[in-house]
Amino acid sequence: MRASPAFQVNLQQFVLWRAAVAVLALMALACTLAWCASGTTPRPFFVWASAISVALLLTWGAIQAVRSTPHSLRWDTLNWRLGPLDSVSEEPFAGQLTVVMDLGSWMLLRFVQTDPGVRRYGLRTQSCLAVQRRGLEPQWHALRCAVYSSRPAQLGLATDHLTSIE
Repeated sequence: MRASPAFQVNLQQFVLWRAAVAVLALMALACTLAWCASGTTPRPFFVWASAISVALLLTWGAIQAVRSTPHSLRWDTLNWRLGPLDSVSEEPFAGQLTVVMDLGSWMLLRFVQTDPGVRRYGLRTQSCLAVQRRGLEPQWHALRCAVYSSRPAQLGLATDHLTSIE
């Protein structure tokens, strides 16, 4: 399998992602409140207080999840590059991209920064990118090919192996 050629894509359409998060949050909220209201005897106050706390956490989590900002994503045949939309061709963060979920016309991708200078608390920073086909029709096939194509071999690993044989 060959590596994919270089390309760049602007990620700025999030309609499906926002709709899916809203539907899931509403379903979870409805199930929580329906469980509290069900039964032949009324639930105690602490159960209702817990359910309202869960509802507030769900609302906060849904708001955080749908706050997607536009990004520029570029594949340079060696690394993925990610940055704000105004940094096209000069994306500041290099990293690895993996597919978390693929539904055909929608993908959830995980971008893990590999630059040593951008580590926080000793961990690599990660970003989840919701990508949909709508708005990316001309570049969708190239994006899918690049995400699933083989990665070039790392030169350091190949030379280390050769020196260990000698």
